[in-house]
Formats: sequence, structure tokens, C-alpha cells
Amino acid sequence: MQDDPGLVGTGSLYTKLESNFSSRILVWLVGGAIFAVIVQAGLKTAPVSGTGGSYQIASASTEDAVVAVRFGQNASLADITKFLNAYKASLVDGPRPGGLYKLRIANTTLSPNEIAKLVGRMAQEKVVEFAVAAQ
Repeated sequence: MQDDPGLVGTGSLYTKLESNFSSRILVWLVGGAIFAVIVQAGLKTAPVSGTGGSYQIASASTEDAVVAVRFGQNASLADITKFLNAYKASLVDGPRPGGLYKLRIANTTLSPNEIAKLVGRMAQEKVVEFAVAAQ
């Protein structure tokens, strides 16, 4: 029986490679492939060193004041952005029923009286139709 010319065995593959490449080039190719596999395995299993910091869920802060506002119908995106920047506020929820948005006033530890004053100032803004302290 004669070997099927379509099937290439390991021995004949090595013979064909050896005839096309010198043994020095073949050794370098095999060495490079082994090196690449080792480097890749090392990169995948190496521990990733972080900065040592911790994470915090944005909505978990209990120190920030939360305000519910409804923006006026004529309020533009630029006006709302300017309002949010002026009060150092971030949008955390909304729109809720009635067109209300929850805003978090960052890095504040305000008393209920101070929050009421802040809400009063917000309600006077032309971009705001309604404002109330929320939790």
C-alpha cells in the first residue's frame, strides 16, 4: 500500500521543514515559539499590583445631600450643565414620575437647616421649576 499523498505524517513534515530551512533556523524558530508561550503564560498568571486603594459605590455615600429637582421646560442642556457645575451636583437618578431628577451635592456634610437653604437657592434658579430635599 502506498501512503496517501494528502496525509502528512509528523516525520514527513519534519523532513519537509528540514529541507526548506537549515537546522539552525529551525532551532531558532522552535526556541522563539517556546519563549513566546512562556512569556504569554507568565503575563496571564502574574499578579496585578494595584495602587492599594479601595473602591466606593457612587450611590453609597451618606454624607452628601440629595435634592430632587424638576427642570423647567425651556431649560437647555447648557443651562442644566451650568446649574450642576455651580452647585457641584451630579445627576444620580431620573427622570422619575413628575419629571423629577435626584441630584447629589458632592462632599457636603450639611445640617437639615443648611440643606433647606440650599434647596431654597436652587428653587430660585431660572432653570429649576421645583426643588425639594430628598433622601
